[in-house]
Amino acid sequence: MASMEVSLPLIHEHLMMPWNNLRKGDCCGCLEAVSDGYRCEICDFNVDLHCAKYPPPEVLVIKKTHHHKLALFKEQIEFVCGAKCWKIGTGFPYKCHECDVSFHVNCVWRPSELKPQSEVNHSSHSSHHLKLNTGQPPDYSDGKCRLCGKEIDELYYHCSSCNFTLDMHCVLNPPPETLRDTKAHDHTLILLPRLDSFTCNACGLKGDRSPYLCVQCGFMIHQDCLDLPRVIKTNRHGHRISRTSVLGVVNSICGVCLENMDWTCGGYSCQRCPGYFVHSKCATRSDVWNGEELEGVPEEKEYLDPYDFILHKTCAGFLRRRWHMLDNEQLTLVTNEDNIFECYACHRISNGFRYQHEDKELDVLCGTIPEPFYHPSHPHHPLYYIPQDEETKCNGCNELASPVLTCIENDCGFFLDFKCATLPLVRQVVNTGVTFVGKKPI
Repeated sequence: MASMEVSLPLIHEHLMMPWNNLRKGDCCGCLEAVSDGYRCEICDFNVDLHCAKYPPPEVLVIKKTHHHKLALFKEQIEFVCGAKCWKIGTGFPYKCHECDVSFHVNCVWRPSELKPQSEVNHSSHSSHHLKLNTGQPPDYSDGKCRLCGKEIDELYYHCSSCNFTLDMHCVLNPPPETLRDTKAHDHTLILLPRLDSFTCNACGLKGDRSPYLCVQCGFMIHQDCLDLPRVIKTNRHGHRISRTSVLGVVNSICGVCLENMDWTCGGYSCQRCPGYFVHSKCATRSDVWNGEELEGVPEEKEYLDPYDFILHKTCAGFLRRRWHMLDNEQLTLVTNEDNIFECYACHRISNGFRYQHEDKELDVLCGTIPEPFYHPSHPHHPLYYIPQDEETKCNGCNELASPVLTCIENDCGFFLDFKCATLPLVRQVVNTGVTFVGKKPI
C-alpha cells in the first residue's frame, strides 16, 4: 500500500494516495475532481488529477497582469479575482502581498503543455469540431458552458452550427460520460450533454442542462448533486438526518425553509422523527450544515457533568454541547469564566454561563431557544429563524433588530427578537411604598 503513495510537494506536505470516488478537489477551488486524483487521509485533503499533473509554480512574474511578484497562497480563502474576470473565488489563489490582491490560478497561469488549440474534438460533442473563440460569446448563445452551466470567460470553445459552448475547464477536464457505483444511485448513470429541462430526483429542483440519466429507471440528477453526503447533522434539528432517494410522504414540509417538498424526489429525513424532512439544497446550505459527512462516524452521546457549585435546577440541566440555529457548529457550554460578554442573539450584556463557538457567544436563555419556538404573545403559530438581509421591526418592543424569530404563516408578519423572546413572562414587583410617575410600560 505504501508504494502507491505519491509526493506532491508544491501542493501538499504529506504523501497522498490515489482515489476516484467523486470527492471535490481542495487544490484549486474551481475544479471538481470527477476523475482520478489524490487524497491525504491525515488532512482530509483532495487534489484533482489536473493540478497533480500540472502543479502551478510557487512564484509568478507577469507584468501584463500585475507589476509585483505573485506568490501561490497555500490556504483556502474567499477572494475577488483581480484579473479581468473580477469573480469571487474560493481556493488557493495567487496573491500579491504588497497590494493585498488575489487572482485565480487559471486567470494568470496556464501550463505550457496546455496551450489552447484552434480546434478540438470533444467527447460531449462528437458530431462537429469545437473552435477556439475569444471575447464575448455570440448573441444567440446563453453565454454559459453547456456542461457545467457557468458563465464562460474570455477563452472558450464553440460550435456555431449547434450553438454548443464549452468553457476551458470542461474542455480540459470533462465530466465522465458514464458513472458507476456512486453514492447517488445504484445503477449506471449516463451524461446527457444537452439543453433539456428536467427535475432532479435528488433535490427536487429544476435543471436546464446536462444531467446524468439512469436509462434503467428514468432517474435524473444534477451534476452537483452527485456527491451529496449521506448522513449529516444540521443546526435545525436535534438528531442526524440521512439522505433518502424518495421521500414518499405526501404534504412534507422542509424543516429549514418550511416550504412544501416534492414527495416523489429525494431529500433528507430523520430516522428518529418520522415526520421530519429537509430539502437536499436546504440541508447542505453553508449556514445550516458544517460540511462534515458523518456516514460511518459514531454518534456522540451527551452527558450532564456534575458541577462543584450551587445551581438552579434548570441551570444544572444545561447540556455541555448543543446545536443552535444561529451557528452550524456545535456550541460548548462555558461555566468556568465570568468574563463580561455581549450575547450574539439578544445583544444583552452578561457574565454568566454561555454557549460559545469561536467568537460567537450566546447567553443560556438565547442558547436554549428551540425551533420551532412557541411564545404566548403569538399563541396561534410557531416561530422560526429565517435569515433576514436587514434588520426587522420586533412586534414586542417595536425596535429594529437582528436576528429575529419569524412567523411563516401568510399575511401574518409577526417578528420577535431574541431579547423579547427570552423576557420572563411574570415579573415580581416588590412594593417599597414609593410611587413612580412615568409612562406606562409596553
